[in-house]
Amino acid sequence: MSSLLYKQAVEQDMVAGILAESVKNVKRTNGRISLGQCVRDAW
Repeated sequence: MSSLLYKQAVEQDMVAGILAESVKNVKRTNGRISLGQCVRDAW
């Protein structure tokens, strides 16, 4: 049971991090971003 709770906590933390990064990107780009810009930022 504790293993499942740990896995769930890790997954929730990952989702929260992805969501926070997405919100930060939208604020930074004012909602406007190109595919090329995404690729450059990823590398």
